[in-house]
Amino acid sequence: MEVISELRSRLASNGKLKRNFERLKKRIDQFKSEMEEIKSDKSRLLIELEEERRLNMELKKKWDDFGEERALKNVKELKREVKLLTDEIDVLNEELIEKTANKPIFCYKECIEDVDDNLSLEGKNIALIGGVESLIPFYRETVKSFYGVFYHHFGRCSVYKKEIEELVGKADVLFCSVDMNSHNACRYAKKVCKSKNKPYCFFKSSGLTTFRKKLIDFAIYQDSRSKERYEDRICGIADL
Repeated sequence: MEVISELRSRLASNGKLKRNFERLKKRIDQFKSEMEEIKSDKSRLLIELEEERRLNMELKKKWDDFGEERALKNVKELKREVKLLTDEIDVLNEELIEKTANKPIFCYKECIEDVDDNLSLEGKNIALIGGVESLIPFYRETVKSFYGVFYHHFGRCSVYKKEIEELVGKADVLFCSVDMNSHNACRYAKKVCKSKNKPYCFFKSSGLTTFRKKLIDFAIYQDSRSKERYEDRICGIADL
């Protein structure tokens, strides 16, 4: 009887061990499954990380290329300004030679020989869009020498259309240099001037001498005493 009782006890113990073994086996299988999922996630993350690195390298290359392109654009702009300033120096040198030789500094083919020293733009608001940035103080002094008030806009039409409209609104005349302006800015400025019936003048060179000559033309146009003598030179309000 004791042997049978011991066998039954051992069988019960074996059954318990077997059940524990089955539970452990299930847990091991579960851990294996989780490990496989972790490995899969790790592989996916590695692939995504590699793709992220590749995209970062492409962005860096594009940024470097953009920076180089922007630098080249700045160099071109500076070269253009240097050329304009060099041309301006040449013109001023020629005028100095003429002045030394007792010749009139400003000589117009269609007008009288000398510019009236009494010409004035007093009370007139003179607006300029564009031009050479380093010459802005000299543009202002030139207008001031005619007793006018100077206003300036850099001509960034895509961002500052409202400012161009406000500038034209308070100006008595608008000057616009086409060599240092975008075509959009020139077209928009002309459109606003026409809509507000304001005189405007477009010129090819941003040089100080050209700007001063255009100011004299406008001052002559404003001088009623000289208007008849210059009516052939001034082709309507919109085409000074």
